[in-house]
Amino acid sequence: MSINFLALLLAAFSTVVIRFIWYNPKVFGSIWMKESGMTEEKMKESNLILIFVLSLIYAFFISFILF
Repeated sequence: MSINFLALLLAAFSTVVIRFIWYNPKVFGSIWMKESGMTEEKMKESNLILIFVLSLIYAFFISFILF
């Protein structure tokens, strides 16, 4: 059985794109921030590149496991 890594990368990337849409303030982002106690100041203090890279890696692992 061969593993199609391109399909796994596309699945991981599509998961990240869906998250960006889902957590957009115009969709559900403002509701999520209010319910979780997150503020814009806390968001500015976080390392967004690290969050993006880790979520991409985790999405890749999930797509690999589900494959």
